[in-house]
Amino acid sequence: MISRLLHLQVEHLQVTQETEAPLGHRNHAHDCTLRSMARSAELVRPRRGRMIAGVCAALARRFDAKPWQVRLIFVLSCLLPGPQFLLYIALWIILPAE
Repeated sequence: MISRLLHLQVEHLQVTQETEAPLGHRNHAHDCTLRSMARSAELVRPRRGRMIAGVCAALARRFDAKPWQVRLIFVLSCLLPGPQFLLYIALWIILPAE
């Protein structure tokens, strides 16, 4: 549902930009940033930059953090009681690969 809302918001921004810009004068830099925003908002496991399954890299990309930071948080969280490994395996299964 969140990805659908983001997709609608990006479409709205593109339509707004097209109506504001004079004909033939589209701002391609703005289009690229909208595409990168939409790409970073989706939660997919990347093909590059994986350590094990790409779950931490996907979370880092989604929340605009560095992958090593997310990996460190995950490792430190494993010192606490809880279902961290089960959550990692569930995300590995649920998240699609790029």
